[in-house]
Amino acid sequence: MHSSGNPPIVILDEPVNGLDPQGITDIRKMIIDINKKENVTFIISSHILSELDLIATKFGFIDGGILLKELSHDELHKNTSTSSIIEIADTGKARQILKKSDLEYTIKNKETTLEEYFFKLVGGGKND
Repeated sequence: MHSSGNPPIVILDEPVNGLDPQGITDIRKMIIDINKKENVTFIISSHILSELDLIATKFGFIDGGILLKELSHDELHKNTSTSSIIEIADTGKARQILKKSDLEYTIKNKETTLEEYFFKLVGGGKND
């Protein structure tokens, strides 16, 4: 049984909004420590999705007051699978290289960000 000073659930709305990097790190560490040591569940509402990805075990995506999707951290990262991207600075040179058997290219792995996943769910984009 939890006392009033040790609740089983804590709801935080934008807990790192306006904090400097050290403050964000401190809040993140505090949330993780309390969760592990005191078995307290945190429900966090935030627009800083990259920060949530560092601490959350489950995600709920809400748009217009409607829960669009709820999934675990592992499920989320299966849905934001890594893809390979070839970056080309000079397309003319790239065509020449691709015609040769001796291919030279740079491959970078890119995982869909939480922001990109959110926009995919709500059908919008950053520039809409």
